[in-house]
Amino acid sequence: AYDPPKAEQVRVISLSIQAGPLRTQRNWWLKAEDDILLIAEFPADVQIGQRLRKGAEIATDDRTGAYVHHRAGTCGEVEKDGLFMHPPYKTGPGYVFALTAPIALPAEPKAALRCQIGKADGSDPGDGILFRVVAVEADGRETVVAEKSWIEHAWTPMEADLSPWAGKAVRLKLVTDVGPKDNSSGDWACWAEMRIESLRPALKATLHDKPVELQRK
Repeated sequence: AYDPPKAEQVRVISLSIQAGPLRTQRNWWLKAEDDILLIAEFPADVQIGQRLRKGAEIATDDRTGAYVHHRAGTCGEVEKDGLFMHPPYKTGPGYVFALTAPIALPAEPKAALRCQIGKADGSDPGDGILFRVVAVEADGRETVVAEKSWIEHAWTPMEADLSPWAGKAVRLKLVTDVGPKDNSSGDWACWAEMRIESLRPALKATLHDKPVELQRK
């Protein structure tokens, strides 16, 4: 019977088959090691919208200039696929967003959203961009779980702790807002490499057909 590993280890698993005088044996190496685990892919389909100051969230339209597109963005001369956003700018400041369908999170391990954010090359620096991640519960309650202001033409990591919703389903809203002076000039916001992972390293078991070693002895 298979005995799941409970700690980091490398274990040899052997299979022997004998039929009369014929006998064969095959070995595999089971490696159990602490690692960041992928829990869920970030949903490709998102609901997009916008909100002007003192207004309600509505669909995007050409009138305000707000938009969200699935496309590659280049920051610091490094191109990554993802979401390219710009907050409203024609009729006043506000934010634009991409909202996922509910994502079922396991009770264990606790989860986190990790991604890269950036300001696209060639954009006016302005007063930067505010990137925000919001968790939206089934009853509509919203909680800001991460935010970062960014003005550099470069990529930078962003992480949101989702452990309060362990064992539940939650929607995630990626929000792009203008900077602290409400200056929307050059707010070419890029989101990339969005994924739901374990908040901390957890035990991961893999099977190999050649001898292997733990990365950290």
